Amino acid sequence: MRHFLFLCLFATQTLLVAEVEIHHNPLLLEYANTHLSHFGFLKKTDDGFVYVKVSNAFINQLLPLLNQSQVKTPPYFGPNRVGAHISVIRDFEITNPKTLHINELGKKVFFEISDLCSVKPLGFPGCKKVWFLQVRCPELEQLRERLGFSPKIAGHEFHITIGIEKEKQM
Repeated sequence: MRHFLFLCLFATQTLLVAEVEIHHNPLLLEYANTHLSHFGFLKKTDDGFVYVKVSNAFINQLLPLLNQSQVKTPPYFGPNRVGAHISVIRDFEITNPKTLHINELGKKVFFEISDLCSVKPLGFPGCKKVWFLQVRCPELEQLRERLGFSPKIAGHEFHITIGIEKEKQM
């Protein structure tokens, strides 16, 4: 199993470093690569969060293939939530969301899946592990640069979170 460093950004806007595990799950990756659409649509929330909305099938159909019964759906599903997505520009990267004009909103964005990974997010109390698919999308890197941001959020790869494993309650 390969390991490397992953920079985690959370709502606290604190930059934390954690070790990422790359997992060998050929069934999940093959299913994701052959049955799920590798595109989404660029969107922006009122607070400036820019993301690619992808099919919720990335969670609904892949979560059971993790074979990890303790892993649950990420917390951003339900009314007025974004659902499955790829973060492009985080709200805390923007000083004034109203001044961020993106002509590409609504545009179809294509990506490639690279790895199934997990990370123990430091500074995220109650969360034991986050499971995600790393994705490659040079188009998003170029968009971020054109808008004056670094090519990637805090240098980490774009990803689709597919599940959260909470710490066991005592």
